[in-house]
Amino acid sequence: MCILHKIYCTVYLILFSNTRSREPSEHLKEVKKMDTLQTSLCESDSIQVLTSKECEPTNFKNNSHSVRILEDLQSLRKNEVLCDIRFETDDGCATFGHKNVLMAASPYFRAIFKSRKICKTGNSTVNLRKLDSTVLQLLVDYIYTGEIMVTKENVQGLLPAANLLQLDFVNGVCIEFLQKQLNASNCLGIRAFARLHNCTELVSSSETFIKKQFLEVVNSDEFLSLSSDDVVKIISFNDLAVPYEEKVSKLQYWYYNCMESKLNTKSSIITIIFFYALVEIDHS
Repeated sequence: MCILHKIYCTVYLILFSNTRSREPSEHLKEVKKMDTLQTSLCESDSIQVLTSKECEPTNFKNNSHSVRILEDLQSLRKNEVLCDIRFETDDGCATFGHKNVLMAASPYFRAIFKSRKICKTGNSTVNLRKLDSTVLQLLVDYIYTGEIMVTKENVQGLLPAANLLQLDFVNGVCIEFLQKQLNASNCLGIRAFARLHNCTELVSSSETFIKKQFLEVVNSDEFLSLSSDDVVKIISFNDLAVPYEEKVSKLQYWYYNCMESKLNTKSSIITIIFFYALVEIDHS
C-alpha cells in the first residue's frame, strides 16, 4: 500500500510540475507534506518500540477536546457553514444550525427532525411560531456553548421556551434565578407564572415565601389584583402561622380595596369572611 502511494505521489508531482512553474506552490508543499507523513506512518509499523509484557494499556482523556469541538461548531454556525436547518419565527428572523448538534441536545428538536414530514421532504426550514427569535437565538447559542445569560428581561421568555425544547439545565437556572428574586411585591406574580408553566418547584418556593412573609405580601398591589379564588387559597394555607382575626382582616382589606373588575366576585368573599369570623368566635 505504501509503495503504491509513493508511485501515485511521484506521478502526480511530475505531471503537476509540467503544467506549473518550477517554483513550488502551496498545494505542492501540502502534497509533499502528506507524502512525508504517509512514509513515516508506514516506516513506524516496522519499528517495535516497546517489547516488555509489563507495559499496561493507558487511557488518556483530552478534557478540552469537547470544548474545542463546540467552539468550532459554533463558529461554523455563526458563518452559516454546513448548516442544514433554518428556523423562522413570527417576526421573520432566521436562526441557522446543524441538525445533528441540535438533536443531540434537545429531545424536542430530535422529534421534529425525525418526523415523517421533515425526513420525507428534506425540508431545511422549520417555522417555530411559539418562540421569540431573541429567546430562540439564546437557546441555540446555549446548545453550542453550554452558556446562558439569564436576566430579569428575558427570564419569562426563557423558562417556557426551555420547557418546550426540554433543555433541563436552562429550565433549572431560570427557576433558581426567580427564586433568588422573590420578595413581598413579586412573589404572588411569580407563583402565578410558575403555576401557568407547571413549575412545581417554583410554585412551592413562592408559596413558602408567602407563608413566611404573609403580612407584608397582603399589603402589596399584587394581593389586591388577585382573583377571589386565589385570595381564598392563600388565606386558607394550612400552615399559615397567622391568627384568625388577621385572616379576616386581610380578607376585608381585599374586599374594600380590590379592583372594580372584581366586584362581581365579592359575594363569595363575604361568605368566607363570615366563615372566618364564626371560626374566631368559636375559638374565643
